[in-house]
Amino acid sequence: MQFVPVTQGLAECEFSYRGDGYRKRVHEMVSAWSHTRRMKRLAVGLMTTPEYSEWWVKRINDNVSGPSQENSQSIEEHFACCPF
Repeated sequence: MQFVPVTQGLAECEFSYRGDGYRKRVHEMVSAWSHTRRMKRLAVGLMTTPEYSEWWVKRINDNVSGPSQENSQSIEEHFACCPF
């Protein structure tokens, strides 16, 4: 097994958010990250129990915040026109 520093290849990932082809570069990077994440999940999935899989789904859903009752507004208040 070989140790690979986390920063290896980082310089190639730098690019400007303008100019020709920047959207393509962003898409390539997101796609590569998604692929890596799926592969990790697949590799871990073969060694996990059903309880772990249930916990994983719950953990992801717990990160989604629900509506706050503290600062709640009606739809009418939310979309009311503000005078300038």
